[in-house]
Amino acid sequence: SIESSFAKQLGVTVGSTLSFDVFGVEIKSRVLNIRRVRWSSFHPNFYVKFQQGVLDDAPKTYIAAIPKLLFNEKMKVQNAIVKQFSNISIIDVDQIVDRILNISKQMNNAIILMAWVALIAGFCVLFFISRFQAQQRQYDFTLLKVLGCQFSQIRQIALIEFVILGGMAVLTGGLLSVIVSILLSYFIFDNHLVFYWQPLLLNTMLLILVSVLTGISATHHYLNLNYLSN
Repeated sequence: SIESSFAKQLGVTVGSTLSFDVFGVEIKSRVLNIRRVRWSSFHPNFYVKFQQGVLDDAPKTYIAAIPKLLFNEKMKVQNAIVKQFSNISIIDVDQIVDRILNISKQMNNAIILMAWVALIAGFCVLFFISRFQAQQRQYDFTLLKVLGCQFSQIRQIALIEFVILGGMAVLTGGLLSVIVSILLSYFIFDNHLVFYWQPLLLNTMLLILVSVLTGISATHHYLNLNYLSN
């Protein structure tokens, strides 16, 4: 029995024949099945498994996992095992997991901080670009007023423009983030993706609203001007 990713690396399928060198003894075997392993579970598992009896005479090391216990119970079991078997090695998975989670939490905080910095920088860029474009189109706004457009109509035109542009930008960014998350989940995390649509929808609506408000606040001064250049 061969783990699926290892089988892909070797290029073998069910029915393929492999040779193994076990302490100088060549063992030929046939692949009977290919299985998927959740390595993140920390349960003992192997890339290759033989049927019972094939490796019984070979030197071996036994490995086992103990279920999650309270700290006091875990220490009692650990002391008893070490006292009974002096050459045994014990790995406290809880400490490893806690350290990994601590590192992941620090990385998560750094990513959140970078995301906020990127959002603030993006809104600043949006504000100044909108202000510059409104200044460039100042003649057009004044001409529309001369032709009879009310300030509310011009503001409505600008509002629709910012809704379309902001919506397209936010939807494109959200779609790309979902695609990247799916790819990372499939190729790195064994396709264990838990997806929640509610936060994504809420963030999308909120970002569109903030983008529109930023654009309108940047162009309000130029939309309200009342002169026509010669």
